[in-house]
Amino acid sequence: MDDMFGQFEWIYRYAEVNKVQLTLLLLNAAGLFTLWYTYWKTRFIRLMRTTFERSNLYVTVTKPNKKVRKLYPRLTKLSDQDDPEYFVFEYAMPIGMTVKSFEEKKKHFETAFDAKALVSGEGLMLSIKIKKEKLIHSAA
Repeated sequence: MDDMFGQFEWIYRYAEVNKVQLTLLLLNAAGLFTLWYTYWKTRFIRLMRTTFERSNLYVTVTKPNKKVRKLYPRLTKLSDQDDPEYFVFEYAMPIGMTVKSFEEKKKHFETAFDAKALVSGEGLMLSIKIKKEKLIHSAA
């Protein structure tokens, strides 16, 4: 028991022998993460989720173990091809949310994206359209 971490010695030896390969692997992983994080769809989804949070557009559910959980609309489609002038976000709303509450907070979307927003929907389906012209320049 003189070497408490002797069982992990093989990891150290492997890392020592394959130093270059492991460095390249980590750099590739960091590069892929950066590409994913800065991809326009990912950025817009994060921005929309933050807007829902800040404008209180969610339903709170209390679990039996007293934990409170926030239910946000679930993204079903994000497209830049459906409409030539708008990015189209389509959401399935949880029970307890209405399209009217989103229409009332349309200014929050316009402020977050710095572009004109259109909110429409029926039933539990919601469609939010964000004007492309300003966003194309900011996403590049």
